[in-house]
Amino acid sequence: MVNLDRLTLGATAGAVTNMVVGGLGARLAMRVVVLLLGGQPAVTVEGTAGILVMAAILGAVLGASLALVHGWVGRRWRQADWLLGGLLTLLVAGLFLTIRDGEAALLPSWQGMLLFAPLALVSTLATGYVFEELWRSRAPKVKRQAPGVWLAVYGVAFVLAFVGLMSLAGGPLRLPRIAWHMAALVSAGADLAGSYAPMQMLGFVFALVYLLLTWLLFWLAEGPDLRAAAIGLLLLAGGSFHVIGPIERVLGRGLLADTLEIFLTAVGVALLAVVYWRLLTRSGTGVRRVPPAVSLLVAAGAYITLGVVLSVQPEWRVLRQPMLVTLFSVTLYLLPSLALPLGLLWSRQRTSDHAWSAGGYQAGVPADGG
Repeated sequence: MVNLDRLTLGATAGAVTNMVVGGLGARLAMRVVVLLLGGQPAVTVEGTAGILVMAAILGAVLGASLALVHGWVGRRWRQADWLLGGLLTLLVAGLFLTIRDGEAALLPSWQGMLLFAPLALVSTLATGYVFEELWRSRAPKVKRQAPGVWLAVYGVAFVLAFVGLMSLAGGPLRLPRIAWHMAALVSAGADLAGSYAPMQMLGFVFALVYLLLTWLLFWLAEGPDLRAAAIGLLLLAGGSFHVIGPIERVLGRGLLADTLEIFLTAVGVALLAVVYWRLLTRSGTGVRRVPPAVSLLVAAGAYITLGVVLSVQPEWRVLRQPMLVTLFSVTLYLLPSLALPLGLLWSRQRTSDHAWSAGGYQAGVPADGG
């Protein structure tokens, strides 16, 4: 069994710590690079925010990994942090030695290594220390656990969803034709360039919120039902919610990639259908049917309405794209899907004292104490 509380606390500690150490450290190193090149350092809000967010994402991965490692090595966690930090430092140094194009080619390899590679070691040591301090002072009395197989399946689904959802925040965005008209209202002769930045930001925020809600659902689940729902939501996103899908990035555009992504979507929908059927038909005082039912009706009603609008108003569709492609690749049209994890989370909060499955799960721990 994997302690989900450790993973969550580790990811949180890693995100916050790496924003301060890695994010601000990288920003400072970039200013030094500009000075070495004879330029005038300039700090922009957008650039700094982007670096901090990326540092937080990488820090969350690092923190979750350290939480697992600390659980395995016990009191030797400091030695483990030095070892892992040293390996990451060598990895960053190796990148500066092997990648000699783009911005990495602006400086000699040894200067880039000296400026950026030590950040990996410092971030690892700081994250490990912060995690241990938080874990000792705030370790929960009731530990939420999940079988390793469940966590592995969730991890694969999370990666697929992450790769797909991130395409909503960059690259060749799909915008409905009405965006042209909205841009023209702002200034005569305007093009879509002014619409890309806010749509990219909206896509990025949507992706982070969606992924965070699925983790909260998986973490706080009191049994297999909601964990299966979290995996189903991720597979649905990985198969449908994207401009360039995760399978397409690996195999390229084609029939095979489309078929596999349709398969991911079908599996996700099937998991969600089973979970909703169990939640809405189960008898007993411990079951709250209203939150999942309301969220399902809200999402279904919104998408039926959007489908009708897109059918009768071609201006709301992406040029030369089918209606379903438009519906699941424009961030504004994906917002109603957030109702699904929110409703499931709401139902879970109302049933914290009741078992959710015949397997005997309660308060996140199997009844047999495993």
